[in-house]
Amino acid sequence: MDRTVILEQLSERFGLQDVNKIEMIYFWSLSCKHCKQIFNQLHNQHSDSIITIHVPLCEDDRDIDKVNQFINDQAIKLPVYFDHDHDFFAPFDSIYLPTLVVLEKEQDGISKMIYIDEIEEKLKTKLAS
Repeated sequence: MDRTVILEQLSERFGLQDVNKIEMIYFWSLSCKHCKQIFNQLHNQHSDSIITIHVPLCEDDRDIDKVNQFINDQAIKLPVYFDHDHDFFAPFDSIYLPTLVVLEKEQDGISKMIYIDEIEEKLKTKLAS
C-alpha cells in the first residue's frame, strides 16, 4: 500500500492532523500476549512518528474501558486509536497481530509490514536513530 494513501486514510478515519510525521503504525490487540510485550518496548516512546491502533480479536477486546485500563496501567504515552471493525487494518491484508507498518520515505512511498519475528529488531533500529 502506498504511503500517501495510508496517511490520507489515517487523516480521514481518525481525524489526525499532521500525518506526514508518522513513520510507524503499530497494530495490536489487548488479548494478544505478544502485542502487549512489544507494546511494553514502545510505551516509553513519545513521538509524533509512532501511532498505535487497537484491533480487537475477540468480543472482550471491544471493551474500551479495559483497553484504557491497560494503557493507564502501563503508563503508555503513545496515541492509541481504535479500529473496532477492522476498516483500517483490513486493507493491509495482514492476518497477524502484532503488525508494525513502517512508512519508508526513501522507498518511493511504499510501506512495509513487519511481523512479530522482525518487530523487535526493527524497533531497535528505528528508535535508536
